[in-house]
Amino acid sequence: MVLAQLRDDIAVGAQDCGVNAKDGAYTGEVSAHMLKDIGCTWVIIGHSERREGFEMAGEPEDLCAKKCKVALDKGLKVMFAIGEKKEERESGVTMEVCAKQLEPLAKALELTDWANGKCGVVHDFLVLNFGPYESPQLTTVDFLFFQKCNPISRDRI
Repeated sequence: MVLAQLRDDIAVGAQDCGVNAKDGAYTGEVSAHMLKDIGCTWVIIGHSERREGFEMAGEPEDLCAKKCKVALDKGLKVMFAIGEKKEERESGVTMEVCAKQLEPLAKALELTDWANGKCGVVHDFLVLNFGPYESPQLTTVDFLFFQKCNPISRDRI
C-alpha cells in the first residue's frame, strides 16, 4: 500500500467524513471508521465548499460540529475549517461569522478533545487567497481571535 512507502513524518488525511458514529452502510458517506481503516490520521471538517453546498444546501454549523466530534471519538485528528465569504470580509463581519461557526463546536467538544493537537482550527479565508486581503495585520488579528476562541488558550490571552 502507498502508506507503507511514506516517511514517518508524513500523515495522510481526508477532505471530509460522515456524521454517523456507528459503523455500517451509509450509502455515499465515508465514515471516520473507514478513514482510520485505510490509514488516515487527519480529516478536514467544515471546509467552505461543504458549508456552501454543491448546488444544494450546505452543511450547517451544528452538523460540522457533530462530524468533528465523531471523527475525534474514532481517533482521527481534525482540522476544523471556518471562514467568511469575500463579501462578509469586506463588510467587516469576519469575526461574527467565524464565532458563529465555532459556537456549536465549543459546545460539542470536551477540553480533552482540544488537547495534544487532536483538533485545530484553520481559517479557510486565508487559504482561499483573495489577494489584497492578505496582510500580516489581518493574519495577526485573525490569529488572536481564533486563539481567544480556543478553550485551552483562553487563560493565556
